[in-house]
Amino acid sequence: MRCNPIPQELLDCLEYKSGKLYWKHRQDMPSQWNKRQAGKEAGNIRSGYLALGFKTNKQHTYSCHRIIWLMHNLNHPKVVKTQEGYVFPDVDHENQNPLNNDKDNLRLTTVKQNQGNAKLRKDNTSGVTGVYRIRDKYKVEIAKKYYGFYHTEEEAEAAAIKIHKKVFGKFSKYWKQK
Repeated sequence: MRCNPIPQELLDCLEYKSGKLYWKHRQDMPSQWNKRQAGKEAGNIRSGYLALGFKTNKQHTYSCHRIIWLMHNLNHPKVVKTQEGYVFPDVDHENQNPLNNDKDNLRLTTVKQNQGNAKLRKDNTSGVTGVYRIRDKYKVEIAKKYYGFYHTEEEAEAAAIKIHKKVFGKFSKYWKQK
């Protein structure tokens, strides 16, 4: 996922408290803005995630979870400062709740790792990622790789969870399950 670099000016305008961002009083804004916004929670829900708009030379939308992770990890080796702002890989919500932006729930991830922690698709009927019923058998396919057919749904689910943990490691949504 290509994300806009996060400018330092944006970081300077925000304060983090208990998993939320709040606007600071801004000298560069009219007093009316400060009366309405300073001290108020920043961000609105967009596509299930908290995001906020900010304009430097052009209006951009920024994900709050990425801002919060960056505020606490500016010196991380994967954070690169460019002229436009800070650039870094994806950030994942460990507990799969996109509205829980507590700094301890956020972790740096690759696209593949992030897919391992994705919620079940709405059209999933088995309840386990990668298990598909085909006629009278159950196929297991994780990360576009085929792992075989099983005679029962239970066998397929057990195999899929085991494989999912092996493929995605601690980024697997099943990692904490036995």
